[in-house]
Amino acid sequence: MNGTYQGNRAGFLFIISGVGITIHHLVFDSRKSQRSEQDRTLCRTNAYLGVVGIWDTCSECTFTKNVLTNALCSSNMIVVSAKKSIITHSTFSNAGTHGSRVADGLTVLNANASNISFNQFSNNSDIDLVLGECPTCMIEMNRVTHYDNPAGDPWLSSSFSGILLNAWPGTSGDYTGAIVRDNYIDGGPNRSIGQGLAFGTYQWRSIFTPDPAMIAIGWKYPPRDTRGFTAYGNFVTNTQSGIVINADVKSATIGDNFASEATGNNECIVKGGHFRDLYSYVLTPGANVIFTGRTVGRSYYASADYLNQYPNDAPGCRPRNTNIKTAPDATGASRIFTHVIQSGYQQYLGRKAEPATIRELLPMFASGALTELKLRDTLLGSEEYCRRWLRGQYQEFLNRLPEAGAYGNWCGTILSKKLSFDQVRDAIANSDEAANKRGH
Repeated sequence: MNGTYQGNRAGFLFIISGVGITIHHLVFDSRKSQRSEQDRTLCRTNAYLGVVGIWDTCSECTFTKNVLTNALCSSNMIVVSAKKSIITHSTFSNAGTHGSRVADGLTVLNANASNISFNQFSNNSDIDLVLGECPTCMIEMNRVTHYDNPAGDPWLSSSFSGILLNAWPGTSGDYTGAIVRDNYIDGGPNRSIGQGLAFGTYQWRSIFTPDPAMIAIGWKYPPRDTRGFTAYGNFVTNTQSGIVINADVKSATIGDNFASEATGNNECIVKGGHFRDLYSYVLTPGANVIFTGRTVGRSYYASADYLNQYPNDAPGCRPRNTNIKTAPDATGASRIFTHVIQSGYQQYLGRKAEPATIRELLPMFASGALTELKLRDTLLGSEEYCRRWLRGQYQEFLNRLPEAGAYGNWCGTILSKKLSFDQVRDAIANSDEAANKRGH
């Protein structure tokens, strides 16, 4: 269902409202690069114009195996109210652009007893996954990555945070009974995520100027505390700062969460063009947190006051040798690492990874030596992938399988980098045999 805006201008592409609704296997593309300048201007006063979809009020609903991409502003999808619902195995990507209008991958205002799991968030420019309240929710096994930045300049499609639990003035900040576990966050080679995993609104409070109209409908200033959640088994790498616990986090339990050696411990340009130290682990004075687990506790967190400091306001980070804390052993994140490995093998090789392969790769992920991006590049450079890809080209253009010698010929040429995949594809598509199949 299309949303509309004044003058019948197209707004959001769909709206979900009701009970027991299932949305699955659909692609929603807002095509931000093709939107008019008028749309971009209207985004400043009506963010819904740039949203891909709106989950209005939906209970016991399921959103699975969908793709939402290219929101012009605000968010790929805004969840206004969800109860006992599931958002799973979906992709939220390429929302907004720095220097124009930033946007979230997925924005959850109010949810209860819901599950957000096994989703892929990539290259969103505000927050990849952000929530305002979600008591008794499960937020697990999501992957947040910033690779192959579509805007060209990696900063343009970078995010302030990978996953953020907070409280806007209009939300309660109640996460009582919520579990945040086994999520994977990787800012990529350019550290294109400011804060990997962040809790609390304190960071942003200076931007919440009290608005009488909003107060009249129940908004509270300053925002409420973020409270009640348990977080463990999460892994962060290649972000400007790693795991951040702000001063307004109360009654939360933090277990074994991991930030690799490639996270934090640097200074980056922040608001105002100044360099400021960012760390792998940050505990803002005033936070009330119970630490559990054998490896990660208060002693691993740098004490820092991040008020009014917005990571990723501008590009530029440089290594620092101060306040470096030894990264704990990340073997406790093996569940999400196993999922990353299996997802890569399934996507690129069309099969599961063998148990022996998983046993070999897990320690490499745990040490930070191997990331999802490096695994992807390894699989894409393998002969097995090339042979699988070649079979697809022959089936598409020649309606047959390659002869035995074709594998060695084409894949040898590709793997030795004499020709690219695209060049081989063009050669097959433009061959006499392909022309004859088309009837030319």
